[in-house]
Amino acid sequence: MYECPLKHVPSRAFYNNGEEWCATPHLCLKCSTEFVRTANREDKNKIVFTDTCPQCGHIKKDEVDLVASKEEKVDSNFAKDRERFCMTNEEG
Repeated sequence: MYECPLKHVPSRAFYNNGEEWCATPHLCLKCSTEFVRTANREDKNKIVFTDTCPQCGHIKKDEVDLVASKEEKVDSNFAKDRERFCMTNEEG
């Protein structure tokens, strides 16, 4: 994020290829009014975002878990699926 220290323009963010990231507003599902968002950190590993509609009062909560799960599921059908769906060099 880039910010003007004098607050002349809003914060901006850019992808590696130079394209600007544009945030899309979070709209209420019931009346399409833009939500007012608050964030509450319940503990060091969890953030709860609460979106409240100022017009109709609809509330939506999203939880973000900051702990990456180290458990990786092993696909028992990987070898069979690879044979079924992947082409060989000759086929390709």
